[in-house]
Amino acid sequence: MTYDALCALRMPICLFDVEEIGIARDRFFEIREAFYDLPWDMYDVRRKQLHLLTSAPSMPSDPFTNELLRGYYTGELGPAAIRHLLASLTARELEAFHAVAPFRRRSASRFLLTWQPPRHGWRIERIAVDAFSQTDAKVAGDAPVDYRAYPRVFAETRADVVESPVFESVIRGLATLVRARTGEPIAQLDVTCHHTYVEARVGSDGDNSPEGIHQDGFDYIVSALVVERRGITGGTSQIFTPDGSTRLLVTTLQPGQGILQPDKGTPLWHNVTPFSVTESVSTGYRTSIGMDIKVVERESW
Repeated sequence: MTYDALCALRMPICLFDVEEIGIARDRFFEIREAFYDLPWDMYDVRRKQLHLLTSAPSMPSDPFTNELLRGYYTGELGPAAIRHLLASLTARELEAFHAVAPFRRRSASRFLLTWQPPRHGWRIERIAVDAFSQTDAKVAGDAPVDYRAYPRVFAETRADVVESPVFESVIRGLATLVRARTGEPIAQLDVTCHHTYVEARVGSDGDNSPEGIHQDGFDYIVSALVVERRGITGGTSQIFTPDGSTRLLVTTLQPGQGILQPDKGTPLWHNVTPFSVTESVSTGYRTSIGMDIKVVERESW
């Protein structure tokens, strides 16, 4: 990426700590228990199963239609819809198909943040997430399908979690950081927050970016604000130039650290590498908050 291209970005890449957005670290870590009982993300399971099917050497031809891929991934079509395909798998391939297990727990919440005169700050209004789809998302390389474009319905994050003073401080602080770093007269933001717990087990890595190097398709993103890392190694955040190989940033976020960056319409691509358990444990995990941020309205000067 050229110097001029970097300067043309709406804001610089921002590696931040929770204390920089006005939250004491010990208070921030009070939210860690909110991640332990999140529902499993079964979209991950169906995506991996579809990958096994579409790449299986025993599959005689290309029997996959967009309707079948979409329907099975979203859960609109059940196992009966692919029974004829499973019959083409070898015993080993079929065993691998049925062995796919969930590894990511998640919930979602969505908010409209409206900027009021500085003395009042941000007014927060929670709205329903409904079906979440990333129609403007992109994947680097030649991935045949980006399943994130299909609508997904996630469990809504519990009210006691998002209405806690700590979480409200997080969302207000990051909205203020966006406004400050961009220099834009932002009047309203639409923010979707993702609480995620990603698990690694012996012989099975955890992965919070199964799509690989990508863009999320929103004006700004918090790719991750890490809450906990337990018993793992890896999980390194990376930001790339358009060639997908030149790294602008490589860092392993520690609890209380996050990355805020522009996304849609920029030359930036990002990823977080898979992580594995350390030798001393059989199960490890990484919990984080991600945010997809859309500018709804700007102030008229």
